[in-house]
Amino acid sequence: MLAALLLGLMLLCCGCLNPPWKRFSDSRQYPHADGPFHISYRDDDLERDLLPIYGVDLPCGAANLRYGNLQEPINQLYLRFTAPAACLERFRTTYRLAPGSTRYGMPDVPAEYGWRISSSARLYRGDFDDNEITLLVEDTAEPQTAYLLLERWGAPRSPADR
Repeated sequence: MLAALLLGLMLLCCGCLNPPWKRFSDSRQYPHADGPFHISYRDDDLERDLLPIYGVDLPCGAANLRYGNLQEPINQLYLRFTAPAACLERFRTTYRLAPGSTRYGMPDVPAEYGWRISSSARLYRGDFDDNEITLLVEDTAEPQTAYLLLERWGAPRSPADR
């Protein structure tokens, strides 16, 4: 009995078994404040699992990407990346993002993501496919640095409805 328990523990620790709190291997993903108890959707793969929830594609030329997702109490996806100005403009047009105001404050971002958004960042907001989209752009260099927050309040529509 003890030998079986030790064998199971060894298999679990070496990753041969898939524990419910498995570690995610994408180096682009921010650490989770809830550590081993992070609630995830499937494998937390950005392109395969997370972006389809929101029905949003990354802008062309997106690089230096980091992301984090929170799924309780609502679905939230935080992305930081760089992209050429023309690609960000196309993204804003595609998702109908309008210039916004910081009058109601900046979005709350988990401290462990380390976002340092300057007060001169341009803010854009919009609703798309039952999602609230917030985009902040630091345009002092090319490529520009973008901070994107996606919040899903309902089930995404089918691709035919878009």
